[in-house]
Amino acid sequence: MLCSLYNGEGAIVRRRYQQGVTSIEYALIASLIAMAIVSGVTAAGGANAFNWSTWVGKVVTALGG
Repeated sequence: MLCSLYNGEGAIVRRRYQQGVTSIEYALIASLIAMAIVSGVTAAGGANAFNWSTWVGKVVTALGG
């Protein structure tokens, strides 16, 4: 929604409003991307937990521990 705002000199102050809206949109997009990355890493970490523990156990056994 664009609105025409006028300052004391009568100039249209539309650009500042648009920049504010654009920055909010970019912030929302960035937060959605961050949430997707966190959920993907969490899911991958949970799926690989068994593989890592098995690998660590084999390394410890090979090192004589």
